[in-house]
This record gives sequence, C-alpha cells and structure tokens, in this order.
Amino acid sequence: MAMPTVKPLPSTNYLHECFHYDPVKGELGWNHRPRHHFTTAKEWKRWNARFAGTVAGHKRRHCRVRIADDTYTVHRVVWKWATGKEPPANIDHKNRDGYDNRLSNLREANQTKQNWNKGLQKNNPSGYRGVSRDRGKWRATIQANGIQRHLGTFSTAREAAAAYEAVARDLHGEFYHGD
Repeated sequence: MAMPTVKPLPSTNYLHECFHYDPVKGELGWNHRPRHHFTTAKEWKRWNARFAGTVAGHKRRHCRVRIADDTYTVHRVVWKWATGKEPPANIDHKNRDGYDNRLSNLREANQTKQNWNKGLQKNNPSGYRGVSRDRGKWRATIQANGIQRHLGTFSTAREAAAAYEAVARDLHGEFYHGD
C-alpha cells in the first residue's frame, strides 16, 4: 500500500508563533499572532480579537486547523510543535480517540497498524473481531501480511474469539486492541 501524500507543515517557529500546547489536555490554543502572518492590519486585528486565547481546531472526524490557507489535522500540528520534526504520514491515536492529542497518545503507524487498532465495526453480527458464522458454527480468521488465515471452526462465538485473540495479540503487538 502506498504511503499517503501529505503536505508539509509550516516551520516549527511559525507553529510556535501560532499556537500554545497543553500537554496534559492535548489541546492546541491560538496565540495572539504576529502582524507578519497577515496581509493587512485590519485582518490581523480582526483575527486576534476573534481567536487569540481560544482552543484551536474544528471538530469533524479529526480536529483540523487552518493556517495560512491550508488545513492540517491537529495531531500532525501537535507532533511537529512538540518534536520539531515533520510528522510521519500516518499517526495513530493509541486510545482510538481522535480528539485526544496528547503527545503520549500519538504514535507513528502505517494503515495496517491503524486498522489493527480500530474498534469493532457496528455491523459485526458476531460481536467479536475475526469471528463469523459458518454453517451453524463459528469460524475464526485473521489477516496477516495480506493473507487471510483460517484459525479454526468452533461451537461458540466466544471460543472462536479466544482463538482469534491468542493469535492477534502476538501478531499485532502494541497495536492489538481486544475489543
């Protein structure tokens, strides 16, 4: 799978001029921004009167902020603001809360690892990951390295889930999420 292309963020210095960061809450807040960030004095005064001192980010699927006519996810801004390094293409929220942008909750990941950390889909009829109905029994399967592996057929969904969990915990490591 190809890595997604992401636009580079402004410099760390520019981000520090724009934001302050609360590492306990994982929130970005707007600073009183300097005049050179704006084309006119009127725009600068208006923006600072409206936003300076407020929490930054529009809540959609992930929080987003608009800086100099570009939109960025807050977790990417936090990464660069806190580390001084351009963020990786994929950042995973360990606790699966896309609004929890504490640096301790963010980690580099690829799409596969992010999928391992996803919650159970709402339309899952068995109530367990990797478990499906198979001719009156319950089948456990897991996908690894693009290959789907059959783990067995069981009398109960719970038994199939236990088989899936035993393999998934080992295969997915820190990205394994039990529910």
